[in-house]
Amino acid sequence: MIRARAAATAALLALCGLAGCGSETAQTPVSETDYVQAKLQEYWKANGPKALEEARAALTAGQFDLANTKLSQFAWTNDPAVLSLLNEAEIGLLEARAATLKASQVQDRKDVWTRLATLRPDDTRAAEEARTAQAEMQAIRELSDSALCKALRGKASDRAYANEWARRGGTLEEAEAIAARTVSIGMREDAVLCAFGPPDDVNRSVFEAGGSTHEHKQWVYGRTYIYTENGRVSSWQD
Repeated sequence: MIRARAAATAALLALCGLAGCGSETAQTPVSETDYVQAKLQEYWKANGPKALEEARAALTAGQFDLANTKLSQFAWTNDPAVLSLLNEAEIGLLEARAATLKASQVQDRKDVWTRLATLRPDDTRAAEEARTAQAEMQAIRELSDSALCKALRGKASDRAYANEWARRGGTLEEAEAIAARTVSIGMREDAVLCAFGPPDDVNRSVFEAGGSTHEHKQWVYGRTYIYTENGRVSSWQD
């Protein structure tokens, strides 16, 4: 019970950073849940109306981020006015984001337009854009490994290819390195091949150490040397 009361008090103190609660927050109530709920309601009654007014003004001015900030702390109330304005703010932010997206940004287009279509079920354009992006995402999933490598190189601005690389067992860090045509510590050998293609030569050595077998490779790309240990990049020299 003491721990539960302490947790409730801690949660309330976090709220008081916004609300400026009085010294009564240090008191231990009989029911922690009821106490916290009561203080939240007090905070809503004292600050909610002003937040609603400021959010409406921000939306009128096209300041969607500000409106969202004003009201997000009151989403827990499930107040219809709060939820409606938060919805309007999110739509405004999504529309602004959609206007900046390039055709190559498949993942972002799918995420933004799918969310817009959810928020506005009657928006035929959002639904169509979401379907188009989803079809492009599916096409990426069906790429062969070699085609994915070719597409990934130079696609640093598009998360769709990076996410597909990760889905197939790679990492997002590897995908970023491949797109930038660079090497990074811990990179797998197939990622090196994807980024740079077949090496001019590979020098391999195998030895026993600590009861385990170790395989070292030196990948030669002109004057650049990439070293791997047990299938992962350990260092490089250029």
